[in-house]
Amino acid sequence: MKYVVFKQGETLHCVIFADHTVHSQVKCEGAVVIGGGFFSITPFGVTTFGKAESLGVSSREADAVLVETVLTNMGIYAFLKLCDS
Repeated sequence: MKYVVFKQGETLHCVIFADHTVHSQVKCEGAVVIGGGFFSITPFGVTTFGKAESLGVSSREADAVLVETVLTNMGIYAFLKLCDS
């Protein structure tokens, strides 16, 4: 699987998509691409690797947490938890 991380203001957006899609086809209006590449799911969690050559960016170690958050739908949970504070 592939992913791209965008930054829009202080917000990060992680988009996950299938291998047959080229990284540069994925857009987030008004955001800057800060990371991208490939990921795999291991018994120890998510591992990110490689590059999004069409975007000129590489995977970053911090991207694994973002990908895992999207996969487990924790992004919404974390937002709701912040609203309760």
